[in-house]
Amino acid sequence: MPGIELSEMNEDLVFDDRPVVKPKPQSAQPQANVPAKKTDPSEPIVSAKINPPEMALNLDIAPAAPSGANRPESPAQAVQVSPAPVQVSPAPVQVSPAPVQVSPAPVQVSPAPVQVSPAPVQTARSVVQASPPPVQSAPPPIQSAPEAVQTDSKPSGEPQVSSGLLLNERRKVRHDVTSAQKKEALDLFETLIASAAKGGASDLLLKRGQVPMFRWNGELFPSRNGPRLESSFLETLASVLLSKAHCERLNDVNDVDLSFQSQRGGRTRVNIFSQCGELGLVARLIPSDIPTFEKLEMDPNLKRLVDQKRGLVLVTGATGSGKSTTLAALLDYINSTRTAHIITIEDPIEFIHHDKRSMFNQRELGLDTRGYAEALRSALRQAPDVILVGELRDSETMEVALQAAETGHLVLSTLHTNDAADSILRILGLTGQEKEAIVRQQLADTLRGVISQRLVKRADKSGRVAAQEVMINTATIRERLLKGAHPSVVRDFISQGSHQGMRTFDQHLIQLVKSGIVEYDEALKNSSNRDDFTLRFSGVSDGREAS
Repeated sequence: MPGIELSEMNEDLVFDDRPVVKPKPQSAQPQANVPAKKTDPSEPIVSAKINPPEMALNLDIAPAAPSGANRPESPAQAVQVSPAPVQVSPAPVQVSPAPVQVSPAPVQVSPAPVQVSPAPVQTARSVVQASPPPVQSAPPPIQSAPEAVQTDSKPSGEPQVSSGLLLNERRKVRHDVTSAQKKEALDLFETLIASAAKGGASDLLLKRGQVPMFRWNGELFPSRNGPRLESSFLETLASVLLSKAHCERLNDVNDVDLSFQSQRGGRTRVNIFSQCGELGLVARLIPSDIPTFEKLEMDPNLKRLVDQKRGLVLVTGATGSGKSTTLAALLDYINSTRTAHIITIEDPIEFIHHDKRSMFNQRELGLDTRGYAEALRSALRQAPDVILVGELRDSETMEVALQAAETGHLVLSTLHTNDAADSILRILGLTGQEKEAIVRQQLADTLRGVISQRLVKRADKSGRVAAQEVMINTATIRERLLKGAHPSVVRDFISQGSHQGMRTFDQHLIQLVKSGIVEYDEALKNSSNRDDFTLRFSGVSDGREAS
C-alpha cells in the first residue's frame, strides 16, 4: 500500500506492504548494545513512526528474541532485586532447588541471599532481571531470556513447554500494576487504534514478541516502527480493559469479548484470548457511522425482508464477512422508516443505534444479561417489535428465536455458514433429529429469507465489497423445506429465482465482474463452484442469459 500513511498526532505507525515474515532468531550470545536494524530506503513501505516519548512504555516493550534464545539484558521492570543482599561472584552460585528453577542447568540461585520486594513481584512467568550495577551475570551459563527463570515452588519434575512455562499454567491479568503503567499501556493502545482508523484498517492484532499488525483490505501488514510487545504490556492492557466479570470469564474459558470506546479511533470490538500460555488481543474497528444500503451497494430489494412485521431473517457467512455491518444497515432502515421497539442482544455491542422513528434498547452479554437464550426470553416480555440476536449459537437460543418469530415478532440473527442452503442444515443440526419435523414446520412458516455473504476485493483496490447470495422463502422453497429436500435442490431453485429476488453467489459475482467492481480472478477465487462459474461467465460473455 505505498503512499498510505498511518499517523495520529506525532505518531506515524505504518503498514509495511511486504509479506509478513517471522523474525529470524537472534544470536544466542548476549550483547551489551544491539544497534537498531537500518531500513533499506529502496523498499516500498508505508512508513509510520510513533514518537519516542509515546512508545517509551515502562512495560518491557522491547525487541523480543524467540523463546529460549539469549537476549541482551535490559533494566528490569518486572522484578526488582534489592542490591544489598544480592552478591554474585564469578564462582557458581549455589541454590536450593525448590523455589527457583533455572533453564540452564549449571546456574542456580540460592533463596537465602535473594530478597524480593513484595510490591513489584509478578507471576512465575514474569521477566526476571537484575539491575546492572549490583548484579553481574556469569558468562556462559547465565541466560537472560525472559521466560528462563521460574520463581514458583512447583516440583522440578513437572513437564514444561519450550518457553519455560508449566503446561497447566496460563497468563493471567495483572493486578499489581501502578496507575502510571496502566495509563502508558492505554495510551499506546489508543495510538495504535487511531493509526489503524486513519489508515482504513479493519483490525489491529497484538501478540507477544511481535510488532502490532494491521489488517487492510483483507491482508495483514506489520507496523514498521512499532515496538515488539512483551507479556507485561498485554497483561497490563488487559487489566485496564477488563471488568471483574470479564476477568473471571478469561480465567475460566481463556477468551473474552468486549467493546471498547477509543477516545481517538472510535468504537472497537475486542477479543482477548490465551495462546501458548500468553495473552493475545484482536481489535475490530467499527465505523462510527452506520452504513446505508446505498453505501454498501446492497440490492434495494433486500429491504422487503425487513418490511414485514414478523418472521425470521438470517445473515450468514464466515467470521469477518461483514454480517454485523449488514444487520446494522437493515436495522437502520427500520429505524428510519417506521415506529418500532427494537431490542438487540449482542456479544458485545458493536454499532450504537440512536433513536429516529424507532426506539432502541441494546443489551450486551456479560454486562446486561448472562446469555442469548435468557435475554431472548426476557425480550418477549418487553413489548418488542423487532429483536436482533447476535448469533444463534445453540439449540436453546434457536428454539426461542423460532418461537419469537412465530408469536408475531421480526427476528434478525446470524449463523456461521457458507451459503443459504447450508444455513437450513445448520438450524436442523442445532435442534436435533428428534425435533427435525417440528423445526422444519417452524422454518417453513417463519423464515423470510437468508442473506449469505463473502467480502471480495474491489478492482480499484479501494477496499472490499460484499458478494451476497439471497434466498427468499417462496412457496416453492417452503414446500422443499417441508419435504426435506437436499441442499443442492434448494440451490437450484435459488439460481432459477432471479425474478423473485434470489441469486447465488456465482451469479452475483458475475454481475460484479461485468460492472467492473471486481476482477475476474478475484471473483473466480471466491466462487462456490469454479467450473460452474466459468461456464456461466462464458455464457454471459457470449451474450447468452445466465440463469
